[in-house]
Amino acid sequence: MKFLEYTPLARINAFLSHVDVGGCMIQGGLEAYSCKLAGVDKKLSRSLEQEVVDSLAYLPFDLSTSPVGSLSSTASRRTLIYLILTLNHMYPDYDFSMLRPQHFIKEHGVFAAKQKIDVSLVEASKWIGNILEFEAFRRVGTF
Repeated sequence: MKFLEYTPLARINAFLSHVDVGGCMIQGGLEAYSCKLAGVDKKLSRSLEQEVVDSLAYLPFDLSTSPVGSLSSTASRRTLIYLILTLNHMYPDYDFSMLRPQHFIKEHGVFAAKQKIDVSLVEASKWIGNILEFEAFRRVGTF
């Protein structure tokens, strides 16, 4: 996989770089990658593919319920591998090669995904608010 400079994402990234949600700032971004495998990615892809195919022979549960689809399908296995490779490229300090289908969740539509993100952000803002209150109380108590 290779990072692609895709200029239409620049405006979206400019917005996502500083989203003020009332008391908190969210920083995010979108990146584009090619799906052509080369070098280390090709080697890791083959290794992951073999692991999944081997696991099909001895896993007792039904792999058709995987969030990426039935792992007996080549397309579903590729989806899983592309997700793992993309995470490896986005976060090079971490190794995501041990992720399996059960570590992912398939969202059914943009609205459902938006709702989950909204709930997560509200929960995160409460947590951050509690930390800030604690720090403010601690500092006032030290004077």
